[in-house]
Amino acid sequence: MMCLIGNKAINKRSFSNFSLYLMVAIVFFSGEVFALKVNFGVSQSHESTSNPLHVPEILDDGSFEDSIVTSSVFLKLKEDSSTLKSTVDLKINYLDYVENVSSDLTRSNLKSSFLWFITPGYYSWYLVDNIVQTQIDISLIVSESNAQDVNEFLTGPRLKWKLGGSKLELNSYINKFTYSETDNDSTNLLTSLLWRNEMPSGVKLDLKYSTKFVTFDEDESLNSYDQSTVGAGLKYEKKTNTIDIFFGKTFLNSDDVSDSTFRNDKISFKRELTRYSSISLLHSNGLSSKDESLSSGDTVLSGVHFSKESIISYKRSSSVFGMELKLSESERNNLDIGTRDYKRANSVDLYRVLGSRSRINFSYKETFNTVDFGSLDYEDNIYIKSIKYTKKFNNKLSFSAYVSDLSVESDNILRQYTDKKIGLTISIER
Repeated sequence: MMCLIGNKAINKRSFSNFSLYLMVAIVFFSGEVFALKVNFGVSQSHESTSNPLHVPEILDDGSFEDSIVTSSVFLKLKEDSSTLKSTVDLKINYLDYVENVSSDLTRSNLKSSFLWFITPGYYSWYLVDNIVQTQIDISLIVSESNAQDVNEFLTGPRLKWKLGGSKLELNSYINKFTYSETDNDSTNLLTSLLWRNEMPSGVKLDLKYSTKFVTFDEDESLNSYDQSTVGAGLKYEKKTNTIDIFFGKTFLNSDDVSDSTFRNDKISFKRELTRYSSISLLHSNGLSSKDESLSSGDTVLSGVHFSKESIISYKRSSSVFGMELKLSESERNNLDIGTRDYKRANSVDLYRVLGSRSRINFSYKETFNTVDFGSLDYEDNIYIKSIKYTKKFNNKLSFSAYVSDLSVESDNILRQYTDKKIGLTISIER
């Protein structure tokens, strides 16, 4: 879940108010009916940053350095019973820019989901309300002025039938998006049908069909479209190996896109090498939205891309030392207007336990990103280094200190910048 900004989000939360009211009702009336778990906490961090606005190097005269005091509060609710499964995750951050490089900000985000079992094992009702942040123009550097708040509201039935050793699932949702800055509000109808057969060998055979019909509420220049996916999947789970395979086709019906059929496949493999280490591989092809923070619906149809992604990672962990090495490559293409976004990234994450309640983390990541977008073509090399020390005094109070260095090198001089940070955080959690 990404952050939201300012008062705009508060004014646009018609759907999120429902979740907040429901959350309060659960808190006050959960004594005997619900098995509710409540987790909340507060924290304050002091951060010194050399370039909080990511100003290009040629314009950075040192006057943009600032100190930021961030006060945070979070509340997590989790209910898991025979009749209701629900989660509510609310976070609010207040950022105080000491030198007034930027106006002070209130950032908040909300993620909530409710699953009511009308007839346990057969019929249930699903409701989700999320507030997320998206980029208005993905070709620009992420900044507060290049963001908009999106409220996603989704609700509908989940149906299950047991047919001998097989299981049939039918889900149908109404999906509503409301945007704060652009006229891309949309109402979507999402339906999926899944047949699964679990074999004694541990193999799960899936046949899946899903369809999505999108209508845009406000922008008359945007056309409605429908999208359907059909495919077959195979899952195999054992103690040593896990394999998940899906092959399918996606059919898109719209006057705005010339191609109508797209590949949709995914192959993932995980192998436990030893008790403490494993290796994972992932390869996928399929349609995706330019808005990566939205998972179940799309924004404007012109933002739909055909994406390819490959990831290989190695993990090793123990009670004293842990590491993760990851190599990834991704490419997104808009076949009609000819845009292309290619990324290649390498990262390493290490941790070392220094005592019973303290540890140190080291992270390094380098990303090569090339974008072909007409006059906005550019190539970036992004380097991120960080070191973090964490100390827990007890189960409630913790302290952390960190240093990070972000450097962006580009063939576009206006995209080159650096940002060095050092910070301290004290957290209390219950």
